[in-house]
Amino acid sequence: MIPGELRIVASTDYDDYATFDLTASRAELKVHVHFWDYLDLFEQFGSKLAAFPQNLEDTVEIEIGQLLPGFSQNYLLLRAYCYDANGHAALKIVTHNNESEPQMQRIEFSIPADIAALNRLGNLLKNWLPQGNSELVWQAQIS
Repeated sequence: MIPGELRIVASTDYDDYATFDLTASRAELKVHVHFWDYLDLFEQFGSKLAAFPQNLEDTVEIEIGQLLPGFSQNYLLLRAYCYDANGHAALKIVTHNNESEPQMQRIEFSIPADIAALNRLGNLLKNWLPQGNSELVWQAQIS
């Protein structure tokens, strides 16, 4: 069984912008977020993730949108972190639709992954150049 997966589909809208559809899953959990941003949105996050971790307290994250009620775009947080002294790591996913009750939806979970798997995700992201309709798929691995 795959411990988790991250799938990002990008559709280029204008010269420097794309519409992104990100789906993250772990076992029975699955979340989908739709947002728009610059084509190179994931490049810096990918570079940092490729070199993760610098130490056991290190985290690498990217926030997309704002966690602000009424904000027009969904909020997304991706954060890589180590969760024990043995260097086991995970990718945390937090989404929020920025709606108020009763429409509010917030989903938060982590995908355990080997550090090498997170580094591979970093390399995929930093080298990804979405053009037309592009898809990036990463499957977590744990040993």
